[in-house]
Amino acid sequence: MATVEIARPERAAHAPSRTRLRWGLAVAGLMLVGLGLRLWGIKQGLPYAYNIDENAHFVPRAIGFFGHTLNPFYFVNPPGYTNLLYLVFGVWFGGGDATARAYATDPTEVYVVARVVSAVLGTLAIWWTYLAGAKLFSDRRIGLLGAALITVAFLPVFYAHLALNDSPTLAPAALALYGIARIYRHGRWWDFVLAGAATGAAMATKYTAAIFILPICIAAYFRWRDDGGPLPHPWRVSLKRGYRWTVDFLKARAFLLLCLAGAATIAGFVVTSPYSLLDVKSFGGGIIHQASATSSEGKLGQTFSNGYLYYLWSITWGLGWAPALAGLAGAIALARTRSRAFWLLVPTVVLYVLFMGSASRWFGRWLMPLLPVLAMLAAVGAFWLVDGLSRRWPRARWAFAGVATVLLLGQAVVYSIHSDLLLSRPDTRAQVRTWMAAHLPPSTKVAYEPVIPDSYYRQPDFLAPPPNEGNRWNIFVADDTPQSALTAASGTSPAGEAARQFATRFGVSLVPAQLPDSVLPNRRRQDVGVVGGEGYTRDLSPALVDVYRANGVCYVISGSIQAQRALVDPKHVPDAAAYYRALRKHATPVYVASPYDKSAGPVKFNFDWSFDYYPMAYERPGPLMTVWKLHDCP
Repeated sequence: MATVEIARPERAAHAPSRTRLRWGLAVAGLMLVGLGLRLWGIKQGLPYAYNIDENAHFVPRAIGFFGHTLNPFYFVNPPGYTNLLYLVFGVWFGGGDATARAYATDPTEVYVVARVVSAVLGTLAIWWTYLAGAKLFSDRRIGLLGAALITVAFLPVFYAHLALNDSPTLAPAALALYGIARIYRHGRWWDFVLAGAATGAAMATKYTAAIFILPICIAAYFRWRDDGGPLPHPWRVSLKRGYRWTVDFLKARAFLLLCLAGAATIAGFVVTSPYSLLDVKSFGGGIIHQASATSSEGKLGQTFSNGYLYYLWSITWGLGWAPALAGLAGAIALARTRSRAFWLLVPTVVLYVLFMGSASRWFGRWLMPLLPVLAMLAAVGAFWLVDGLSRRWPRARWAFAGVATVLLLGQAVVYSIHSDLLLSRPDTRAQVRTWMAAHLPPSTKVAYEPVIPDSYYRQPDFLAPPPNEGNRWNIFVADDTPQSALTAASGTSPAGEAARQFATRFGVSLVPAQLPDSVLPNRRRQDVGVVGGEGYTRDLSPALVDVYRANGVCYVISGSIQAQRALVDPKHVPDAAAYYRALRKHATPVYVASPYDKSAGPVKFNFDWSFDYYPMAYERPGPLMTVWKLHDCP
């Protein structure tokens, strides 16, 4: 079948300029649509970054570079996206002082800039996915349909709205796939450099993009065998033949080019993340921490027990059911036709899912580096079916193509538009804050769960009473941890102190002697009052309700994404479950902000759907928020 059968790589004939223009305009149209979907609702939640990772990692650390050093001192997440934000912030705001002042006084603009960078990189992935598909299969239809799927698929659209490293990874990952296709088709030295450098940049954005090293090696191997025809059937490769081919390959020019690709991979990684080389100790510590975290006990509240099934399930909504089935059909088609593309794409998918599924915690967004490969397989499967039906009913070719396109993209279009609509509406946590500002005086003592960032309780130009430590209300923290050394020393809010400190700094130390006191501006040290950490739930006890009373706390702010961690499986944290029963017994809900449509019930807790709002039951972002008032309070 012409769509998927690939024999010897040959230089494709140059298409007429008019044909190239039509295809180019089609791709440009996809990119415009994709950018529009990614910018629609880009300000969701702001000025507060409710996503725990967005609030904790990339933007604050990029701004921290202006204040102390270009070393992130943090490699649990690779710093490639952080380094890019540092450069963008410096250009956009006109330097470190201006960036720090903007972050301290108007974080909305800073986060919007960071999110737009994420959206633009996600949009670039559309173009490079098209190029990869068209080059690998010598079929522009496959490239265009794969690019269309990346344009509208839910996962890449939703996470382009956040300043996280997930969407930015798509761009170098798709570029690496294009480089791999060029190695297979042409095999020139710059093709190897392109594939390697893009893979290195992708790894510096998300470590798991290292999976593209595998197809680079396979493509190089095929270049060596470019005059030997296709390999035997994928399930009939003997160990003896494989050993003989490998020994001969190590003596070939293709192996030298593969070494060049390896050098380019290292260079791309180091250029994008230089302190992985300059601070090997911190880099190694971050890798070890990441590995231990993913191999330790699963996250509290995890609803699946099998990681392999979780990622297969994630494909059915991250891309869609039809793309998942079409991708399976594409793999079968490539295997049946003994296509070398089978070896470039399918083992990459299988090994990635096996590796990620073997960890103890799983998130659908961790599939992001693999999406260009999955989109390509889905496009192959769709046109395999279309071409098969068209040979029998040739007059209906365009009808078959139209139906296949609608089926492949329909679910993604519906859910991505629904996501953009709800992201353009106020978050439930913003609704709670509006209610609190209208009903609770500044002297009110409030306890809250870690579902909101520290800045949520601060208000520009608001003169807070001394007991509030710069907050809009008197915030109670159960362990009585001071808000920060900065606040205690100056009597001002951490935001104002951060701006003052940054305004007095002009130089950047490339190799500081020690870790600065505050790597993250405008952030407290980690304690139960800071967003994130399941330690809060594990430490809960029903006795905390009595502690609230003893300390004059009348209101408790609770969010479902925190409470349901305990309630989804109370056997793991019986004290936390008992705490929520005690809270319901000794307090009354005085305000509830629901993210659900009035005709829809609550969505069962899940570490993906409870945070990306995929189900149609959602009508706005945010968890189910409840303001509890303890009994016998005035």
